[in-house]
Amino acid sequence: MKRCPYCAEEIQDEAIKCRYCGSDLRAPSLMDWAEKRLYRSQRDRKLAGICAGLADYLGIDPVLMRVAWVALAFLSAGIAILLYGVLIFIIPNQDELPRITSSEP
Repeated sequence: MKRCPYCAEEIQDEAIKCRYCGSDLRAPSLMDWAEKRLYRSQRDRKLAGICAGLADYLGIDPVLMRVAWVALAFLSAGIAILLYGVLIFIIPNQDELPRITSSEP
């Protein structure tokens, strides 16, 4: 038995998710990041989908990303608004991403 690093409850040695707090116990690997794609969200979009796409990429709630972006816009004297406009042209829409398929026989 081992202890969960997040809630300190005893869990099985081969556990990949804590049954008490629900934390993912797997070590983050580079493959997890390599499979992620940054895109503008089509499903949770308010303006252009930048905040929702970034939130999905980082694994956080889109509302928190929007609040952080508004705070950054005020603290940066509007530079974040210009950056948002640039990101609209740089980051592709979710439906424009190429489909990744496995090449298994």
